Amino acid sequence: MEQVGAEMEGPKYSVEGREAGRALVVRQALAQVRTFLDELKNTTRNYQTVASLGRQVAQEYRGRCVMELLQNAHDALPEPRDDDPGQVCFSLRTGAEPMLLIGNSGRGFRTADFKGICQLGQSPKDPNESVGNKGLGFRSVLEVSSCPEVWSTAPAPGEPAFAFRFDPDVVAQVGRCGHALAEVGLDARLDFAPEHPPV
Repeated sequence: MEQVGAEMEGPKYSVEGREAGRALVVRQALAQVRTFLDELKNTTRNYQTVASLGRQVAQEYRGRCVMELLQNAHDALPEPRDDDPGQVCFSLRTGAEPMLLIGNSGRGFRTADFKGICQLGQSPKDPNESVGNKGLGFRSVLEVSSCPEVWSTAPAPGEPAFAFRFDPDVVAQVGRCGHALAEVGLDARLDFAPEHPPV
């Protein structure tokens, strides 16, 4: 994962909020990488189980990307009121690099939401209050994008400001780090967080 939108400015987006969001993204990415490297070291293979489940989920959710994103946007909306019915907007941009943009006027992206999409089946949503609550639907986005981005223009109260993307190049970076660990030992560093040792 990688933070995006560092150039984004506005009254709702503080530098402190962006830095707090970036720090959380980096901590989560490091934790995932360290867990993976630890499993390799200890010859356990839980990551293979998770990868297999991820492929099965991708098959079961094939063709559901738009529906799953609509459900996520709906779940972020407050109860409708006459003065604010809540809005969900889909915009398809065509061209050399087509983009599907989905936005809503609801609650900002929260730490619990971030952690929920980083794990398989770990949604923070209450099944009695949400349309989507299995923690699997966001994976359907990977059918149409190898690098989906999440932007929260107005952070939820007391939460960091999130702007990040899932970057497939991180896999190559983790591979390079694994080789560096084998060759140079504990001085190896991850490309996306060189200030943090991976083990």
